[in-house]
Amino acid sequence: MLGVSIMQTQKSAPEIQAYVDVKSGFTDYPYFQDSTARRAESQRAFIHGSAYEPDYLYPKLDRLYDTVEGKTTFAERKRDTYEAILELEANKGSGVISDEEYEFYAGGHEMRLKKMMLVEAAKRLREAGNSQAVQTARQEFMQLNHEIYGEIDEAVFGAMMATESRRVANFIPADERTRNIQQQLLRYFDMHEFQGEEAELLTNSELIAIQKELHRRFGKELEEFPDTPDDVYYDATQCADIMNRAINADGFDGGKWKFEVSHEISIVSTHVAKKRIYLPATTRRNAAELRRLYLHERGVHADRSVKGEATGVRLLKYGTAKSADVEEGDGVLYECAEAGTMENPSINRARDRYIVAGLALGADGQPKDGRQTYEMMWRLLAVKYAEDGFITEAVEARAKKEATVHDDNAFRGTNWAMPGVIYSKLKVYYEGIMKDAAYYRQAIADDRLSEAMDDSHIGNIDHTNPQELYFAKRIIAKQQAVAA
Repeated sequence: MLGVSIMQTQKSAPEIQAYVDVKSGFTDYPYFQDSTARRAESQRAFIHGSAYEPDYLYPKLDRLYDTVEGKTTFAERKRDTYEAILELEANKGSGVISDEEYEFYAGGHEMRLKKMMLVEAAKRLREAGNSQAVQTARQEFMQLNHEIYGEIDEAVFGAMMATESRRVANFIPADERTRNIQQQLLRYFDMHEFQGEEAELLTNSELIAIQKELHRRFGKELEEFPDTPDDVYYDATQCADIMNRAINADGFDGGKWKFEVSHEISIVSTHVAKKRIYLPATTRRNAAELRRLYLHERGVHADRSVKGEATGVRLLKYGTAKSADVEEGDGVLYECAEAGTMENPSINRARDRYIVAGLALGADGQPKDGRQTYEMMWRLLAVKYAEDGFITEAVEARAKKEATVHDDNAFRGTNWAMPGVIYSKLKVYYEGIMKDAAYYRQAIADDRLSEAMDDSHIGNIDHTNPQELYFAKRIIAKQQAVAA
């Protein structure tokens, strides 16, 4: 835990339960958002090269310690969470909760406390007035990132970059402009040698098996989606309307969950406490893309939260210390299963994010800032998207836009100018996919896919970890016995 000890203070069972159930729920990434308009303007300047890094504001960071009447303040939530961790540790041997329960509950609270501390570190990083303060804030920010989201897997990154290296080497440019882009990449790969082969995650037949199980579970809701061609697109309001019809089709959680359009976000965001799934105002998707998005947001994030809430164990609603990566991995795999192939935007986006994280963090031996990461990434994407050997202006524009979005995901909360200083959550998507793919592959081989999917939806846990899954089931059984 946090390495802090206090004198033993015996508490009653109800008092200890109150610490178990303390409202420690906290999400870090909303504090790293700017307005949609400012973000779009800053990204345009960044892509065009008129600014070395985007000029973002982080208004929620600036207001971190504000008091809003009738709401729990950030400082109060942090204090209550910290106190709960200390008291649970002090009463670890009281007999009210077992050592295993202590680790389970206190671990979840500690993970949320670290996310609060991460946001505070980002605020200090933004406001640091001298070089020493900047250095201290940088170290704290990255240490907390490592503790929350883990280290980059250099072998996985290396295998991805080996694939990219072969793609660049085998590419035949059709004009001088395209050749110049290839040459820049070739010079990089001449100085950086990568090895390894990317492992196959799931076969198409395994994906179809998962797809059939998803349709069995969510079929009534999916019937609400229009059967329109892929060139028919819906704007944000239409997308929300379609998905609201779907989420209400089978009486999910008594109609409490809603899809809503927000002008304050740049990516789709699920808010568990408010039971809302927010769509950026710029959302534009076709019916097939909407079905995939729905299975990710409602089928994973919302469903795991509701199932966890139904157990009466608060932690299972908001997530254990180890649940984040496999929850995101589940969402992406559901999208892949609905598409019937691993070759779809969801898996490609997760892979590209992992490459961006590795480049920025220096998994190739040289940490990079936002601009350096972007310049490398857009060229890799341009070669991948080239048409008959041509990197046209349209291809380059697409590559630069996607690279900027990935960069934005990595460097949000920072000023983009510090090499190796990123918000490293973006890498957990692919790591979660790898864990979930192995989990479902084994379940299919054992002919227990339905049971495995049930287990992945008992709450926000790491269902790929047999020990955590087993213990979560014990906690649920104990809670049900008490309720009875």
